[in-house]
Amino acid sequence: MFGGDQGIVLELLHDFLENSDRRLAALSGALTAADYETVRREAHFIKGGAAVLAAHPLMAAADHLEEAAKSRDPAKGAKRLRVLEGEIVLLMNFCRQLKK
Repeated sequence: MFGGDQGIVLELLHDFLENSDRRLAALSGALTAADYETVRREAHFIKGGAAVLAAHPLMAAADHLEEAAKSRDPAKGAKRLRVLEGEIVLLMNFCRQLKK
C-alpha cells in the first residue's frame, strides 16, 4: 500500500497515536454525557485510521464501540471503550519496539 516506504508508515502511526489521547478523552466524555452520536463518530474515525494502518484488532475494537453507540447501551459502550484503549496501548507498545 505504501510502496515499502517505512517512513510513511511510521509517520502515519505517529500521527494516529498523537491524536489518540484527544480522541479517547472525547469518547470518554461523550459516553459520560450519553452523546452516542459523538461516540459513534469518534469510533468510526479511529476505525478508519486503524484500517489504513492495517491494525486489525484495533479496527475491530473501534467497530465494536461504534456498534455499541448505535445500541445506546452505556454499559456496553464503557466495556468496548476499555477494549479500544487496550488496543491503542498495544499499538503504542508496538511502535516503541519499532524504535529500538
